[in-house]
Amino acid sequence: MLSDMLTPSLETFILIFVTVDPLGLIPVFASVTSGLGMSKKDLRSICIRATLISLVTLIIFWMFGAIILSAFGIGMNSFRIIGGLFLIAIAYKMIFGKMQEQREQNLDAAINDEFLSSIATFPLAIPMIAGPATITLTIFLADKASVTSQPQLIAFLPIVAVILLAALSMWIASELTSKISPNILIIHQKIFGLLLGAIAIEFVIEGLKATFPILV
Repeated sequence: MLSDMLTPSLETFILIFVTVDPLGLIPVFASVTSGLGMSKKDLRSICIRATLISLVTLIIFWMFGAIILSAFGIGMNSFRIIGGLFLIAIAYKMIFGKMQEQREQNLDAAINDEFLSSIATFPLAIPMIAGPATITLTIFLADKASVTSQPQLIAFLPIVAVILLAALSMWIASELTSKISPNILIIHQKIFGLLLGAIAIEFVIEGLKATFPILV
């Protein structure tokens, strides 16, 4: 009985872990928040908010995802396309230094609660943690759990575990941000920008291929 429940849970954990990539959040968090003059309290606040927002988002789509999509006539591929376009915009800023210009502009403004919430929501919680691929996978796994009569709470626990690992990665990044050389951050930012751009294009291509089979 226990082994039967552990096997699908382990599969779910691996799938979500690969999709979210908690380790990859370390350079992302450092790149997004560096140069903003934030205190450790502000960084941890962003970490907590991003974790809660992404977790609540996935819970909603786990419970009501299929119903929501069906009600609005939205296909899964729409998530891939729009999420990919957003990520391409972020990747462009990372590669060509627009992110740094934005950070310098933000330094002239007071860091208020709304600003911290904005960063935590986008791009950290959505689409970096609870992105189109993760949301799509969450809906699929929820449907699979209901078909196999697996307890919903147990089926969802691997997703919670991965989100907590993502939170740990961001917390580690918040501790290291002030100790990382600016040059290292720039290198990380540009390399990750290239990888992010490639992933984003894959999202868009997959969405377009599924939407327009003639492109296959």
